[in-house]
Amino acid sequence: MPVFSTDGWVYDQQNPAIVLDQLPGELVDNLGTRSLIDKLYLEGGKALGLSICDRLARGSNHLCVPSWISLPSTTPWHNPTPKFTDWIQVEESRIKVRSSTFWEDWLSGNSGEQHSRTILHTSRVMNHAREISNGRHPVVLQKFIDGIGIVVDIAFSQILKRPIIRISTGREELRTDGIRTFTSATRDHEGRHEVIDPISGTFLLDHCAGELFTGSCLTFPLLRLAQELWEHVNALGISFGVQLELIIHPDTPEVWHLVQIRPSPNHVRCHGAPIQSLKNTLVTTPAVNRAFLCKGTACLTSTDIARWLLYAGSGGIEYAVNQTNTRFNPEQILFWQNDPHPDYGSFMIRAAFQAGAVIQITRRVIAISTTHSGINVHALMPDFDTGISGGGIIAIPDNVHQYIVRKLLARTRTIHAISDGLVGQIALI
Repeated sequence: MPVFSTDGWVYDQQNPAIVLDQLPGELVDNLGTRSLIDKLYLEGGKALGLSICDRLARGSNHLCVPSWISLPSTTPWHNPTPKFTDWIQVEESRIKVRSSTFWEDWLSGNSGEQHSRTILHTSRVMNHAREISNGRHPVVLQKFIDGIGIVVDIAFSQILKRPIIRISTGREELRTDGIRTFTSATRDHEGRHEVIDPISGTFLLDHCAGELFTGSCLTFPLLRLAQELWEHVNALGISFGVQLELIIHPDTPEVWHLVQIRPSPNHVRCHGAPIQSLKNTLVTTPAVNRAFLCKGTACLTSTDIARWLLYAGSGGIEYAVNQTNTRFNPEQILFWQNDPHPDYGSFMIRAAFQAGAVIQITRRVIAISTTHSGINVHALMPDFDTGISGGGIIAIPDNVHQYIVRKLLARTRTIHAISDGLVGQIALI
């Protein structure tokens, strides 16, 4: 059985030949490495991923890839060829314009950071494509699909000691004017998170969901989705961890639009750290934003600390200092006694990292381990040599949260928090 190690794919922007040699030949129609490198430079990493999506969806009654076309780096932006203008005219719908630089997704683990826009009027597509390309990078045009955005990680969990499938979903929202809108797990911190055994097709952990989650995707056939993706990825000879993005509309839950596949990005990787399951763990949760390893004194947020972080999140550290005449220096682990502000929560969490927190523990879901997350902690990269990694977030259910709050109110405690990038654990010491 394939291991699907999260660290199984070796990234290296300087040596594309070494990187692309890791691809099974059947994924790229047995192109030679030199031809594959030329194709990557010409069409970019997003186009390579979509080509693999096309192969992965073959023969499936559920998986489909929305119509797409690549605009190579050599595109005459002011006078595109009929091939591209004809494709745009045929679509006659919203179009997703996506950056496809040569290093995206396959040569670098910092995926999800480049530009993407949804264009309402097809007459403006080429203008936006030219802006996103900066006049020199490839771009991908893809038919826009309305629905709930889903992120699927197929990888080996060091904590659970088995290959797993973690599925994170967005939500359906009903606006006050009655219009239905949908969110994606790439950015929505209130969605649903499941961990599934791909062999037996059963849930391995209790699901985690935010307070605003309405259950709109509870009818999605997530178990069948997990097993079918597992089978198709295996059939293509992939043995390294992968992350896929899909879109499913609640009205058509049997149609699964596959819009991207990439090797496990940096946030899901352990970076070589041997992470072992904790003894006396209080919870194992799929709600983590990255791999981390930290043992330290826990700081419980008070009303004053929350106010300071609100000032810092909205106006910066020095603004918070001026407003409160104090400078907050948290312990390594910041435990949120009450939820962050509903509108400024992500800014407060980012401010806490900037003030010195290494790991933050929240109630329910705050962020997951995709590099798209609105809580930007990219500058706080792992340092497993010292036994810690900065920028880690782990969300826990209500009952565990209440238990730990009582313990921390009684006396200062040390918390051991770990994550392998897929699931996380917490233990009190």
